[in-house]
Amino acid sequence: MGRMSNLTALSLLVGSALCALSALSVLYAPPAAATPWLEPGDTHLRNSVQVLADAGYLRTPVNTYPLNWSSIVRDLRRVNMQGMSTVEREAYMRVAAALDYNAQGGYSALTLAARSSNNTIHGPADVAHEEAQLGFVREFQSDHVAFRISTQYRGTPEDGRNYGMVGSYIAGTFGNWSVSAEQIPYWWGPAHDQALVMSNNARAIQAVRVSRLFNEDSQIPVLSLLGPWHATAFVGRNQDAGDIEGARMFGARLGAVPIRGVELGLSYTGQWGGREAPSSTDGMFNILSLQSTDEGRNRLLGADIRVRIAPAVGLYGEYVVSQRSVNPSGRTLGADYRFYAFERTHTLFAEFYDIEEIYTDSRDPAGYRRWGRSMGASVDENVTGVTLGYASYDAQGRGVEARVRSLDLSPVESDSVSRHVFDATYQQPFGNSVLRVGVQYWADSGSNGDSESIVRASWERRW
Repeated sequence: MGRMSNLTALSLLVGSALCALSALSVLYAPPAAATPWLEPGDTHLRNSVQVLADAGYLRTPVNTYPLNWSSIVRDLRRVNMQGMSTVEREAYMRVAAALDYNAQGGYSALTLAARSSNNTIHGPADVAHEEAQLGFVREFQSDHVAFRISTQYRGTPEDGRNYGMVGSYIAGTFGNWSVSAEQIPYWWGPAHDQALVMSNNARAIQAVRVSRLFNEDSQIPVLSLLGPWHATAFVGRNQDAGDIEGARMFGARLGAVPIRGVELGLSYTGQWGGREAPSSTDGMFNILSLQSTDEGRNRLLGADIRVRIAPAVGLYGEYVVSQRSVNPSGRTLGADYRFYAFERTHTLFAEFYDIEEIYTDSRDPAGYRRWGRSMGASVDENVTGVTLGYASYDAQGRGVEARVRSLDLSPVESDSVSRHVFDATYQQPFGNSVLRVGVQYWADSGSNGDSESIVRASWERRW
């Protein structure tokens, strides 16, 4: 009964939005150039976008995913490839190719994914939250409306449901704003490995989201100092993903590029209501007004920055504080470098993080989690650590990624455990399909000495 009620709710949400957006888009929507946005799972494409942004070819903020195509299309049309470095030229060709593909009007896809265990630290490119998944996707786009129906049959799912619609959306435009009803992953901030406020570590929430399309400078004198800016906000429901079933959630993010090579971001999320804590307009108002009351739970406020300090070299950081009385915090600091050699683009990064108890709230036993997985950092809380990462891809999309994590779990407690994690993935395109195979191995050094090896594979065929 619970499974059917959630699917029915999503169907009603999508259906209502479709009717409203179809009417609005005819009157207000500018023509769409492509599928509405880029999603966070394609790390190769994300790196290419970041290269162009660091070099100043993309003026729009690029550290909020889903990332709208609109401003990217506008900026690409202004690009003169003369004077580009090899890394920048390869990034431009990769982004332009993705844009050309997404502008074709829609696609269908069959997906398969499997892993030997769910006891794993998710990475940005992980596509499943279960040990086995069979999926079908149908996406359609017109000048004014786009939608995607993504259905999955899942084995040993974390949420106990064998059938799901994660990845589905319906979107349209209203002036310079897009409106969508969706269940798609988010990634907020410049981090390669650990996004503290919103990431795709947990299963995506069902939400209605509003986002700015063309991220031009503000015409208001003071606000014009922000440069090109982007804003997005959503209201969603947490389903029965925690002890407080049906909780509501609000999130908002602002990104800006005040000067070339510098991007700033502000993020805020909070929850209220639920079947055991009835929702009210006062609860939502308290979340929106940042007031500290018993009705607001799991509230995080974050700021992040990315700075290009040299050609192909960037520094970034994020700071997040929980709006509880004790105000625990989390922080990341990272650096990356990209170069071209042996007809491949290579990315190196190092990322340090120190995350206090920001995902726990005494008013919600599950905290800032969905079915046990943090909606922010995949390593969860009470952890300090460092990740060293490497990625290498050729022009055909064939490549490898590897990450090594060294973690100190519960560092403030006497029984802390050191965990070392190795993760590697190989990607191989075959015509209109792509195969990804990977392995993760982790081992604890401490009182328990646990360890596990996990293998995974995914395949997608588009037509």
